[in-house]
Amino acid sequence: MELADRTLFLKYALPCGTNLVKWGRISQAELDRGFNMDEKAYKVGLFMCELAAKKLGKQSIDRDAIRQYFWFDHDQAVREHELVHKDIKPELCIVYPGEYLGNGLVRLPVGERKVNIIFTPNIKKGEYATVHYDRTCEIITPAEYRLLLEWKK
Repeated sequence: MELADRTLFLKYALPCGTNLVKWGRISQAELDRGFNMDEKAYKVGLFMCELAAKKLGKQSIDRDAIRQYFWFDHDQAVREHELVHKDIKPELCIVYPGEYLGNGLVRLPVGERKVNIIFTPNIKKGEYATVHYDRTCEIITPAEYRLLLEWKK
């Protein structure tokens, strides 16, 4: 299935890279290349986004499918992985909605976290974003923030 929004996919997938290095699936050098890396390094994430796309009746892995997986379906995958392998921190791996407080600080449902805003360089204090590990992934609307906040409770 075609990946229609490579940039958005990588914004959510790249933070998982530290685990992929730890598990020997990619090298640190590959992770350091970031967006120059072939997204096939994230084959599990691509497969899961493909399933989300099919669930949504989509012909490609578009913005809606990427969000469906990382915003909603990813939580269960993270929790199941952690139960078996005990090698991740679910509180970091789950994508949360957050309010940007400025100076790289975001208020999440699980507390405040210092983040890298490289993927959302124009974010302003009081705006909302999704956060995966230590990075904001995308700026979201207040309505999307409330939806995710309710889902994550």
